[in-house]
Amino acid sequence: MRAGIIIFLLFVICSCSDKRVSIDDISYVKINTWIWDKGFKIGQGEFISFDSDSSVFQLKNDTIYYRTIPKAIIRKIERKYYELIVSSIDGKTSGVYINIEEFTR
Repeated sequence: MRAGIIIFLLFVICSCSDKRVSIDDISYVKINTWIWDKGFKIGQGEFISFDSDSSVFQLKNDTIYYRTIPKAIIRKIERKYYELIVSSIDGKTSGVYINIEEFTR
């Protein structure tokens, strides 16, 4: 119970922090498929997709959910390098995903 409260508080604090990700960035993330490159990994596989019928990954504001559990916060979008930079909910680790559709063009 105590661990659950701590995780919830960390989630609220992280969600209320200074927003660096715009609505346009969120839309860009939602419409693309992302492949894990390095660092923190959100789920079990290599790919992230936010298809409307997906029950694995969801994106609400700047928070990425894996199987309905908040797992990561979007920290930055580097469109020039096709990168999605995320951090774990507790902020201790970060990771990079690549927009595979744009990267391979």
